[in-house]
Amino acid sequence: MNNTENEIEVVKQFIYEMAGKGLNDGKDAIMQSANALVERHLIWLKEQYEEEHADDIEVLSELPHEERIHLTNQVDSLLKEKNH
Repeated sequence: MNNTENEIEVVKQFIYEMAGKGLNDGKDAIMQSANALVERHLIWLKEQYEEEHADDIEVLSELPHEERIHLTNQVDSLLKEKNH
């Protein structure tokens, strides 16, 4: 099993345990577990991205602050256009 599969199993166990405590507690537990799983996965994705693009990140970090802001804004604009 990979890391994500292990985390899914942990979350399932937690959900099953909490579901036995009553309907409202079970719903809350499911939401908390889902949020925690998503958060951990996003952190993992960020770490993977940083590892894969370490050279690019290093080059960008050497740019002047104003230029980094400008590039960030350009990327944000491109992503917004792509998503619409």
